[in-house]
Parts: sequence; structure tokens; C-alpha cells
Amino acid sequence: MTVLDRFRNAIQRPEGPAGNPAEFSKLREAEFKRLFLGDPVRVIPHEVFGKPPNMGGHIDVRIYQVDFARSVGQVEVVVTSGMSDYRMAKSRKGAACRRELVQYFREARTQDLARLHDMAWLPLASRFCLDFFETIGPHPVEYPGSLFIPSLVKPHADFKMTLGGDEMQLLWHVPLLQTELDLKLKHGVDPLLKLMEEKQLPWIFDAGSRTAMI
Repeated sequence: MTVLDRFRNAIQRPEGPAGNPAEFSKLREAEFKRLFLGDPVRVIPHEVFGKPPNMGGHIDVRIYQVDFARSVGQVEVVVTSGMSDYRMAKSRKGAACRRELVQYFREARTQDLARLHDMAWLPLASRFCLDFFETIGPHPVEYPGSLFIPSLVKPHADFKMTLGGDEMQLLWHVPLLQTELDLKLKHGVDPLLKLMEEKQLPWIFDAGSRTAMI
């Protein structure tokens, strides 16, 4: 079974928290400190985004400054914290899972932070599940689609922690142009992943320099 096959299980609607969200927040904070090698340089609380909390969920956005290899330099790693207060149960084996979103920038714009928050909040507000190799869209914005895949940063792709007895992992958020989203919706995720590899789509998102893959 390929990596892609392992993540393609159909998933059910989010359930309420199995545990204490305040406790989950402390656990995430501790694990993120280890994963991102320090404390966040900024935390944007959920109130800033102006979304009504759904099912009691409150999603903050945390920004970490991480030094990568010399050829890469310093990167803003932006991650949500609160989406995983809710579990998403996979139907095939019934194993529950929890997710948070991560994205990489040189300098994240206000609209980038808002979008990442909204992509985490939307599955809870609209009561659908979001997992690896799935998309959301179209949205009436500069990048109409959103793809969610394992991070190219290996420690982030391998990261797992337990919340309420369930496994939590990170989904890497990749904004898509309309032609790229159309490719995925018409032909599935495989051609889009192949195209990303062929075009060497940068893993650090920069709206000013991002060019169309199609």
C-alpha cells in the first residue's frame, strides 16, 4: 500500500472533544515548542479573526521563527492550534484522528494568517472532515483552491501526538490557482502532485513570486 493509499480513507463528520480543550492547548503548546525549536514569536488569538466559535472550538494561529539550512535561512512556520480539539473518525477502521494546519512563509501577510485560520475553522463550522490529499475550494480569492498534504519538512511530516486518545498530525496547506484546482477536481490528486514535483513548487509560500504550474 502506498503512502497515498494510506491517507485516502473516507472520513466522517467531526465529533465533539473527547477531553478538555484547555488541556489539549497546553499539550499542543509543549509539543510545538519541541517541534519548532522554541516559543512562538507571535500568537494571534481566535477573537481576531471574527468567526463565531463552532461546537465550542477556538482556533488560534501561532507563528514560529525557525532557522533551516544555510541555503534556506529563517522561515516563518505558521500553525493553527485548536482545530484538533475535535476528532475526525475514519470510516474504514473507525480509528479517530485529529489535525492542525501548517504553512511556511518568509513573512506571512495578514490575509495569509486569516486564510489558514479559516481553512481550519471551515470543516468545524460546515461539519465536514478534512484530511491528507484533499482540497477545499473554490474560494473567491487570489488562490481559489487549497490542497492539504504531508509537509516536505520531514520532522513536521513525521510529527504525531496524542490528544484525547487520538492521533494528531499536521496538514501542510498549499494554496492553488484555479487551473491547478480544476486539475485535481477533474483528474484526482496524483496528476497535481506529479505537476508540483515537475515544476518544483516552492514549499515556502510567496504570493508575489508564485507562478502558475499550468
